[in-house]
Amino acid sequence: MILWDILIALSVIFTVLSLCGITRHLYGILKDTALAKRRPFALAAACAICVLGAAALSLTLLGAVNTAVVILHFGAFLLAAASLVHHFFKKGNKRTANVAALCLALLCTAGYLGAAYRNSAEIRKTEYTVFTEKAVPKLRIALFADAHIGATLDDEKFSAIVEKINAQQPDIVLIAGDFIDENTAVEEVTAACAALRGFTAPLGVYYVFGNHDTGFFEKEKQQEKVQLLRKGLQKSGVRILEDAGYALENGYYLLGRADAGSEENDAPRADAKTLLEKAPPECYTILLDHQPTDYKKEAEAGADLVLSGHTHGGQLLPLQLGMRLLHAGGVDLVYGMKTLGNTAFCVTSGLNSWGIRFKSGCFSEYVILTIEPQKKRHPASGQAMPDKQPHPRTRHDVSARAIF
Repeated sequence: MILWDILIALSVIFTVLSLCGITRHLYGILKDTALAKRRPFALAAACAICVLGAAALSLTLLGAVNTAVVILHFGAFLLAAASLVHHFFKKGNKRTANVAALCLALLCTAGYLGAAYRNSAEIRKTEYTVFTEKAVPKLRIALFADAHIGATLDDEKFSAIVEKINAQQPDIVLIAGDFIDENTAVEEVTAACAALRGFTAPLGVYYVFGNHDTGFFEKEKQQEKVQLLRKGLQKSGVRILEDAGYALENGYYLLGRADAGSEENDAPRADAKTLLEKAPPECYTILLDHQPTDYKKEAEAGADLVLSGHTHGGQLLPLQLGMRLLHAGGVDLVYGMKTLGNTAFCVTSGLNSWGIRFKSGCFSEYVILTIEPQKKRHPASGQAMPDKQPHPRTRHDVSARAIF
């Protein structure tokens, strides 16, 4: 949490610096006018009022967080544009160069954040294929997380997503938490849970709680909604997995962990090893864990596939890079797939955003993941080895493609 506090503090500082830089640039355009020569301080004040007025308008329309995102991006683009323009037009008119830099920065900001808004608002399908040598049939999984109903996605839009997922004909639907938010209205919780009845996957729908479901930031306020969510899920035929396992058909075993945030609220969850001991060793184990923060232990415990959400893919490119390089939030994977030992891990960027309405480092998605059985290959020749039982914890090969 300290790292996030530092990040927030730095964001505030750089937002203020960006506002100062924008004001200074605007003053630079007008400093040679007659007004500037007569009343320079009045002009500087007018420039500051214009910039702050634009920020106030953005604050009203987008809120504080998104306004800060816009200001930071515009400030960065303006700095880059001014450096670029002045480099190539050293002998030109400075006022014209400043105007050109301002226009270029506006275009870049609008284009970049416009694309980022579209990445957040338009939900795409991402497909992965995981290969296994275990004696199990092909399984087609639909995975999604972080709907945050009421915060960024309403129940009507979610119903449309249910139809899109059904069109992919998954065998099973897995929800990796944060279906609702601290600010989700009671009516929205009820309507969204009712929409879950629309899934047609023959093996059913399964759920693990996320940190926002249980009100990590407003625990006491959220308790009533948590119970409402729990009842709504059960009424819709959704099986909730809290440190529990469930045997599926044909050799698959599904397990779900309590959210990692519960440990910070003095409610320790079962460790990965204890949980996975419930599964027969010959089964292919699929582990749902909202936060991707326990990869080493989950791999050591022998999970075959671990599915998570929580990160929103890093949302913005600088945040995504920071999460990867600094291990911010304790996450082991920000987005996509990786293997560790004999375990395949998948983190989805979620159905929508939270707080920030832009996604520049990824896009909103639901995942179709296919587990594909294949015969074990000889390590030297690469030929299939006939009539030999595969090892219960074999290595996975992972391939992926995004569908736009």
